[in-house]
Amino acid sequence: MRIGIDGHVLGKNIGGVERFVRELVQQLPTEAPEHEYIVFVTKTEFATLQVTPNHIKGVQYVPLAFANPLFERLILLPWLVYRYHLDALLIQRLAPWFCGRCKLIATIHDLTPIKFAQAYKGLSNNLVRALTKNTIKRASLILTPTLAIKAEVEAYCTNVKAPIVAFYNGVDVSVFNQDHLVTQLPIEKPYLLTVGAIEKRKNIETIFEMLSQLNDYPKLELAIVGAIRDKGYFNELQVQLKALGLTKRVHYMGFMSESALINLYQNAALFITASRDEGFNIPPLEAMACGVPVVCSNIAVHLELFSNAAVFFNPNSADDLTDKIKSILDNTHTSQHLATQGHKKIAEFSWQRTAKNVAGALSLIE
Repeated sequence: MRIGIDGHVLGKNIGGVERFVRELVQQLPTEAPEHEYIVFVTKTEFATLQVTPNHIKGVQYVPLAFANPLFERLILLPWLVYRYHLDALLIQRLAPWFCGRCKLIATIHDLTPIKFAQAYKGLSNNLVRALTKNTIKRASLILTPTLAIKAEVEAYCTNVKAPIVAFYNGVDVSVFNQDHLVTQLPIEKPYLLTVGAIEKRKNIETIFEMLSQLNDYPKLELAIVGAIRDKGYFNELQVQLKALGLTKRVHYMGFMSESALINLYQNAALFITASRDEGFNIPPLEAMACGVPVVCSNIAVHLELFSNAAVFFNPNSADDLTDKIKSILDNTHTSQHLATQGHKKIAEFSWQRTAKNVAGALSLIE
């Protein structure tokens, strides 16, 4: 098959979705070499690829005329399907309005805007909700990062006809590992670490409340890494910090390079993810690869992915999170046990496995 891949997210520093697309393009031609792949990227990313060419057999990169994802789906992708005689088009969440006889492979990373409609208001979110359901209805194949999201697609989108396959993301242990060279830190130790885009579902306010309750650890600080996706929410967090008197103990690092992030992982006392909703969540795996104990909210995705390798807490209870953090900080054995279990857990996740799962799914629509 000639398979088009919508790669407009590449080079935009937007987290797990970009990582998935980049790694899939790298690995899929090896796992399914019988297909031809045409990857559509922005002009900026295309220029980067030309400077450092990626010579992968069977892969062709094509620059998009413009980067706006809405116009891309309305105008460009339908034309590119025709122009490149595609048999299938792999897209992220939202499909173009028309694809002719080309089969749609819809990657549904999460259903957050549908599940939490009251928190995701406005015209753009209403449009995303409608188009997501329409995409799922029209798809020939649906890919989800976990079984939990597969179950949500079946629950929230009635009459799903396409097969749904969970692919699972990975972690590159050759990059995220305990052998990384430690350089100067941008924060004083000891500190807690959380990584992810700054938006409401990440539930950072509960982490702040927890930090304010750790009276026995007045020198313990918090590092936050991630791009700001919701400016209104980020401003709310600043108000909360001042009210709790935590301004000097919380450090926002923004988006960081891999090498700088690995440095932060390796020197953290603990890694925390307090999300109320996730499709997968790669950072906890990266933390485990770096030998850091992980504390996760007890949502379905986290329980599916990190069982026996993390401590779980109720994301609606700062008290519960505080208790779990203290139980680790006060017990070296618990901390070491979590680090050991985390190291075992990451063996279950690799980008090669991701590509194998997707390759297997492609056979369902050939």
